[in-house]
Amino acid sequence: MKEVDSDGSASSKQNLEVLEALRGANLLVSVGIRNEDLAGLSSSQDAANSWVNTYIVPYNGNILIRWISLGNEVIPGPLSTYVASAMNNIYKALVSVGLSNIKVSTVVPGSVLGTSYPPSQGSFSSEVAKVMNFVVSFLSSTSSPIGKPNVTIIVSESGWPSAGNEPHTSIENGHPYNANLRKHVNSLGSQGTPRQPGLHLDTFLFAMFNENLKPAGAEQHFGLFYPNMEPVYPLP
Repeated sequence: MKEVDSDGSASSKQNLEVLEALRGANLLVSVGIRNEDLAGLSSSQDAANSWVNTYIVPYNGNILIRWISLGNEVIPGPLSTYVASAMNNIYKALVSVGLSNIKVSTVVPGSVLGTSYPPSQGSFSSEVAKVMNFVVSFLSSTSSPIGKPNVTIIVSESGWPSAGNEPHTSIENGHPYNANLRKHVNSLGSQGTPRQPGLHLDTFLFAMFNENLKPAGAEQHFGLFYPNMEPVYPLP
């Protein structure tokens, strides 16, 4: 079974087209909520109910939706204060329609860490500590992923571009990076990590397709496939 991420960055019509295309596919799906929607979802339970009834309920049973991710790397930043309450409202909306099995989380960048080495001493930076405390408390209470002794972590993005910043970006670099990442994650199996033995580490490769609408440079070339669906390089 494969996984695919919908990052919520397109228009509503395009998002629905993506979801329609995923009906019946044997894929585990993470549906993303746009950064600009966080404020409204944070302040209104009705808005959260409407979002769930538009993007989740009609596809339940036809798409294997495992996660909903609110915002993309908005912590730290001006939108960070909306994340925890928006997550809570979306979770309550899911519970109201009997879909509490779908986990609600968010995507954070590495910059939320004030200390990252050694991993056992990792801690959030002082800038985000208050916000992340609210977020992690919510995740812990709902058994959703990000990071706490009883909260799992998902690698939501990892990859290497095949062009755009030569000589560092190339097929010769991108292919072994993604192949070895996949090999490493698979080798963990059910062994987990030193901090969380037995943990299965879900990992998303970034990205499925090259994105020619992004600014010129490496960001356009993280895809495993060209827009015409030809592979950039073989990755079994």
